[in-house]
Parts: sequence; structure tokens; C-alpha cells
Amino acid sequence: ALFIPFMFYAPNASWEIAAFIFVAAMTETCGILAYMISGERRYDGPMGKSDRAFATGTIGFLIGTGYMTVRILPWIFLFLCALAFWACFNRVKEAIQKENENDENKVST
Repeated sequence: ALFIPFMFYAPNASWEIAAFIFVAAMTETCGILAYMISGERRYDGPMGKSDRAFATGTIGFLIGTGYMTVRILPWIFLFLCALAFWACFNRVKEAIQKENENDENKVST
């Protein structure tokens, strides 16, 4: 809900912002999914919750001070989507590696 005002400011970037909202939710879901795989919640980055808060806060600040134009926002949100996808990949990958390590430890003991 905090990202939706960006859509009103930059209607030309609505799809990119909507994609970012979706991928942000997917990133958190991957962290919870990792708990189901390996038994521990994953917070791997590069675009975790605090990173998203910092990025969108900085974007809001730059918009408010007049240093950011509407034309660049679609590209920024596409970049943030890419980082969030990377975080999803890292979270699931690390959870699978952790589970494989746990399985190897169980077999060797």
C-alpha cells in the first residue's frame, strides 16, 4: 500500500510499479518458503525489506525535492524488480543448500 502513491505520481510507470509490488511480495514469500525447505527463515538480499524501504524512501525524497523526473521512474522500478528477483533466487538457493547440508550431516552420523 505504501508503493501505490508512486503510481499516481508517475502513471507512465504504473506497470513497473505494480510489478515491483508483486515481486516484493514474492520475495517475502520466498523467505517463508525457505523455512519450509530448510527449517530457517532466509533474509538473503540484495533487495530485502529494509533495502526496499530505503530505495522507495530515497525515491520519494528525490521526487519531493524535485531531483527526480517521471521519465526515469520506470527504469528505476525495473532495476528494483531485477534486484528483488535476485533476492528470491538467493533465498531459495541458500535454503536448498542448507537442506542438502543437513541431509549430508544426517547420513554421516
